[in-house]
Amino acid sequence: MTKEKRVFSRVRVPSETRLTFKNKHYPVKLKNISLEGATVVSNTRIELSKGNSCILRINPEGAKESMDLEAQTMYCRENHIGFQFSENSPAAIQKLQSLIVSNFNNTD
Repeated sequence: MTKEKRVFSRVRVPSETRLTFKNKHYPVKLKNISLEGATVVSNTRIELSKGNSCILRINPEGAKESMDLEAQTMYCRENHIGFQFSENSPAAIQKLQSLIVSNFNNTD
């Protein structure tokens, strides 16, 4: 049995999400998100390796603005990609907290 490594609860957030890597944009589906990271699903093959830096642009349904989050690739398994957020400024954390709290009933 593997030990759970997650520190924060993950929630599902209905959104339009885009992954930017090496100045190329890829539409992806946000599977879940936490204060520490996110998992996305891509229908397009993206040549990512562990440690690659990317930008996730998340535009939650009903939100007036999107948020751009710097992230590092933690894993790529078939079409699932796991990220750990690189930016931990108070403003970024506050935006993430607001997003998570407003979607807390959608926990994974």
